[in-house]
Amino acid sequence: MIARGMDALHARKAALILRDALADWQAGRLSRLRAGHWAASALALAILAVPPILLIGAAILAIAGWPSISVMVIAALLALMGAVLLPRRPRLPDRLLRADDMPETFALLDALADAMQAPRITALTIEEDANAHVAQMRGEVLLGIGAILWSAATPEARRAILAHEMGHLVNGDPRRGGAIWQAREVLARWHDLIAPHGSGGESLASEVIQLPATLAIEVLDAALLRLTYPESQRAEYLADALAAQTAGSRAMISAMKLLSHSPLLDARFNRLYGPSAPQGAACVAWIADAIVDPSSDDAQRIAADMAAELHTVDASHPPTGHRIAFLHALDLPPSDLPMAGGPALEVEWAPHLDRIGDRWRRAAMVQ
Repeated sequence: MIARGMDALHARKAALILRDALADWQAGRLSRLRAGHWAASALALAILAVPPILLIGAAILAIAGWPSISVMVIAALLALMGAVLLPRRPRLPDRLLRADDMPETFALLDALADAMQAPRITALTIEEDANAHVAQMRGEVLLGIGAILWSAATPEARRAILAHEMGHLVNGDPRRGGAIWQAREVLARWHDLIAPHGSGGESLASEVIQLPATLAIEVLDAALLRLTYPESQRAEYLADALAAQTAGSRAMISAMKLLSHSPLLDARFNRLYGPSAPQGAACVAWIADAIVDPSSDDAQRIAADMAAELHTVDASHPPTGHRIAFLHALDLPPSDLPMAGGPALEVEWAPHLDRIGDRWRRAAMVQ
């Protein structure tokens, strides 16, 4: 009974966010921040202020308590704690590609960014999955594209995927940058430093300290998630709308269906073994075919899962069925911007797909 009530509550919440996102798009409101966002921002700033407060407190205590040894020890411990808990600059991926490396690709990215009034992408990373993401860090606007997703998608769907990620740079997603994102990264680091690691050797005294601290960190992170939940879900819808405005609703729906098939990839990877495994980009294409052309049984099962998802709410993305309904409601035609295809673009991507496919094949040969 309680579970059914929660499902109904989640379904109503998801439907309300879908309705609001559609109304915001029709009214041209790409950035609309609610009270929850400001509360989350205040909480994030408070979290980020903890290490500097500890360092300042240590300095004040050391000055006021000099030359007491016990006070100096306490001040040193506070300073050490503040230094350890300070935010760290995010690390950039090792293999970054730039306009000099892939001029055709970056010309396409620049055209999309300029048309969408988004920041231009400065670095690209080609990854070994079926996903895509964008981030602004250390002065870079970084786009990550999975080799499987790129290989599986049509030129129209690729354009939609790229436009969706750039849409997040336009619509003010609170979880993709700024103080809220940084505070969640800091909390994750604090959790790694403080949480028990399950070795079984913790003393009762350490657990008395660790468990409340771990609980406090998890509560703070949950609060940030809950406060930013409606805006983050809305941002996904608006990124879909911006992508549809650029590439058309049908292309965005096609890309979304590819992503929904990604659970099928594990079984395909398990069939990759021995010297008969395909090589290079052909290997990537063979893996990608699992999400391009699933069996009828797999397609029906995934469709059923998508229908069931209407009754739950995911923390990071709206239900896929709701997103497809949103795109159908928009029914936007594609723009005349260039598509992500053509011989020159394929030539640029070929060595990177070859590298990834050959690595997978080498791993398969030792099985």
